[in-house]
Amino acid sequence: MGVLLAGIVSVFNSLISLFLIVLFVHGILRMLKADPNTAVMRALSIVCNPAEDWMSRKFPKLTIRSQGSYVNLAPTVLMIALGCLKIFLDHLHKYLMYGG
Repeated sequence: MGVLLAGIVSVFNSLISLFLIVLFVHGILRMLKADPNTAVMRALSIVCNPAEDWMSRKFPKLTIRSQGSYVNLAPTVLMIALGCLKIFLDHLHKYLMYGG
């Protein structure tokens, strides 16, 4: 039973790693002001925007407005939170595989 749970945890951990990479690439391309009409940017936006929008709605203080522009810190906070979850899942996987 522990090995099965460890496998499930490992799959979730891999999915979180993939999503973190996608979030990072999306953030870099947005900072570089890549054309949002390209296929790559549309695909990244489809994957990333729902999570970023949810964070912005739940925590409106993450959007800093000043002098006509704004900075959205939701992707950064989301990456930190997912990184913490990934660390937890790493430890849980090791515990389930090798014991306490």
